[in-house]
Amino acid sequence: MIVACSPTPPGGGGSQSRTISPAGGALQATAADGIRYTLTFPAGAVDEPTNVTITAVDTPAAVGGFRVEPAGLVLNIAATLEMDLPAGVTAPPTTTFALGSANDPTFVATTVEGSRLSAGLRYFAVPARGWSEGPATQGAAHVASQPGAGLHGELGASTALAPQQEDGDTVRALEADCSRRLDAMRAAFDQLVASDSFEAAMKIVNDAGALAMLCGDDAEVAAWEAEVVDVVCARYEELVLNAEVVAADTFNVFTEISMLVMSWWETMQKLGVDCEAAKPPSQVMGEKIGQFITFYTATVQGLTFTADNDKLLVEARKVADLHGAASLLGLPEAEALLEQQVLHPIMDLLRERGFDECVAQADHFYLYSILTKPFRAVRVVVGTPAKLDDARLAPLNARATFSDADLLADIQYCASQLTLAVWADPDVPVELTDKRLELGPGSSAGERTSEASTSGPVEGHLVLHGPIEQLLCGKERTPVAHELVVRFGTTEVHRGSSLAANPEIDIAASLSAAGLDITGLNDVDVTVVRETAEAPCGTLYGEGTEYELFTVTYTADPAPQATGVSVTPTIITADQDTESTFQLPWSDPGKNLKTLHVSYDLAGSVRTEQVDLATSTAVSGFAEGSGTGTYTQALYVGCTEKGNSPIVVTLVLEDEYGQRSAERRASVAVAYGSCPTGAGSGFVVGSGQGTN
Repeated sequence: MIVACSPTPPGGGGSQSRTISPAGGALQATAADGIRYTLTFPAGAVDEPTNVTITAVDTPAAVGGFRVEPAGLVLNIAATLEMDLPAGVTAPPTTTFALGSANDPTFVATTVEGSRLSAGLRYFAVPARGWSEGPATQGAAHVASQPGAGLHGELGASTALAPQQEDGDTVRALEADCSRRLDAMRAAFDQLVASDSFEAAMKIVNDAGALAMLCGDDAEVAAWEAEVVDVVCARYEELVLNAEVVAADTFNVFTEISMLVMSWWETMQKLGVDCEAAKPPSQVMGEKIGQFITFYTATVQGLTFTADNDKLLVEARKVADLHGAASLLGLPEAEALLEQQVLHPIMDLLRERGFDECVAQADHFYLYSILTKPFRAVRVVVGTPAKLDDARLAPLNARATFSDADLLADIQYCASQLTLAVWADPDVPVELTDKRLELGPGSSAGERTSEASTSGPVEGHLVLHGPIEQLLCGKERTPVAHELVVRFGTTEVHRGSSLAANPEIDIAASLSAAGLDITGLNDVDVTVVRETAEAPCGTLYGEGTEYELFTVTYTADPAPQATGVSVTPTIITADQDTESTFQLPWSDPGKNLKTLHVSYDLAGSVRTEQVDLATSTAVSGFAEGSGTGTYTQALYVGCTEKGNSPIVVTLVLEDEYGQRSAERRASVAVAYGSCPTGAGSGFVVGSGQGTN
């Protein structure tokens, strides 16, 4: 029985053409003699839609055959070939599929079950044997139509899969003895090793060992294993030499160098091969990593101005893939350098660009992507195990300098800004601009201002301004329903979808409602939280139903207290300057007294003054939180004021917020008994008039 694959069938038979997509598909052809050929392509066999034709043909000296177009098709993953014989016809158990001409077959591991033969095939023509030179393409389905078109590229020297163009494009089902099959398996192993098909080559190792044991030819197995050592070591040494001479000046070249060296080293370990004097991958990587980082650092810096977010994500995943491979192969030095000097800068840049976009457009998608996007697009590295441990499935930011909590805060704050204005008087809207606070995302990721402190009058009020935008869930940008809740201490003072209404907090009323003494100094937290009915986006934007955005510690400073006043002397003589000293017991928890207001009233004749408590030499004792302050002033009453007495003196303390104490009054009597006729006149405060 012969199964032949060729672009130009020489004669009859059924045929079918179909486009095979990356999701897979199947083709089927039935020959005139009733043999049915089914070719099933698994998902991932091709990377892009490929038109494939299968044609059943007449094949001399065989039961049947088929051909496949395009010629030289090479798959990422083997397709399953099933050959069903007509009813009542069975195949001998030694029947084996073989590629190539009848005179020089290359056998393929085959399962025989009655009238059905099956095998796995990545290509449908005999590859060229040995090594070859030339560029190639990795990770796709290939039409390798010329010698030198290999699977790994950009390295100059590379191995290849190149189909023969004569009659080596057939797959035959032949009966073969042990010796012939072992010879064919050795040849197949050589071809697969030469094409970097490491996993397929190792399958040949297992099949050949099993066949040799079945045939009782232990010497043949030993000889074959010795040959494997030579081939494996020669290949590794070539890859090391190639790595040493090729400049790692791009990510693709560096990846290619690293992957080939590390993958083949792992293959050596799987096969138990020890190559004397061979450099381990850690040494090879150590020699190349500095070179690569020098080139790549410049690339990352260039991305600051040129790359979009999608490109940065691609770069991050490429480096993370290489980082994961180094981890799996036990290369901690290379792993650390890749992480710290390459991946970290990319991730920091990606975070910064996503944050900038979020601030500018209130669009959280790229920050969300870093937070939630697991690195599942693991490239198929030939020779590495199909192993996805927790570290490789972790989110990208697990390999960054920042954490999930950092990104969550970026998202929460990038579109959240709060202005807190302090007003001195609820009835007279005068803002204390030096007490205003601006909180928000900051100019860069992680520089947010979420906590601050300010102070103001207990009789004043606070006004809050937004905006605080809604969060959006993922790529669909679905708004998350939320309410913004403002609490003053433990009292909720605002609830709504935004701060558009500029909620106000009456400080004295809120303190009283909380059972606090408004005559004392109080530190109260103003808290702004985002509250949702359930955790937004399945907790991707934060755990629980509440996220605290801003906390402002507000020191509510009460008005100063004056508990009494006394004056010495209590009586003055008309027509003489008399120095009067006033003593005023007082308290001010805020320690911010500013002015002493004094008024003097002599029978409706009023004099006033404002005394700066910080600079005036006429006062003392007003520097702490409480005490008895002293104020000294010269008084003069002329004799012409005879009959007018006493002078009523009123004192009021005022703090920096304009809050005033209660008025305190003292009386100073005026004695006119010694006044001569026509003596001095008037009522003067601090005039230094002297006597007549």
